[in-house]
Amino acid sequence: MDITPYVESLRQDLAAAAEAGGPEARAAAERLALALDPAVRLALMDALSQAAAEITAELPAGSVDVRLRGREPELVVDVPTMPLPVPPPPPAPPSPRTPRRSTRTTPSPASRCGSPSR
Repeated sequence: MDITPYVESLRQDLAAAAEAGGPEARAAAERLALALDPAVRLALMDALSQAAAEITAELPAGSVDVRLRGREPELVVDVPTMPLPVPPPPPAPPSPRTPRRSTRTTPSPASRCGSPSR
């Protein structure tokens, strides 16, 4: 994350505020802006670190960290990968040793005689 635009914006705001004070104030503001550059960067990194900690606290799993890459902070999101659910195995085919059963219905005694049942 490039924080230079934010530092430059602060420097420009300080210079604009010093314009009303004349050339001495303008020169003092320029010197002050150069001296404050590291402190401003550190304050921005502290704010980013605090934000990362708050986001991490809200995540159900994983974390957000701030790391330095050169002079610029970098937000790193670490989300644990969850294994894909394993589908249940298909049912086993019936083995040849499984006995087969069939149900036969036998005619009722009334139907054998030819008379209607009541």
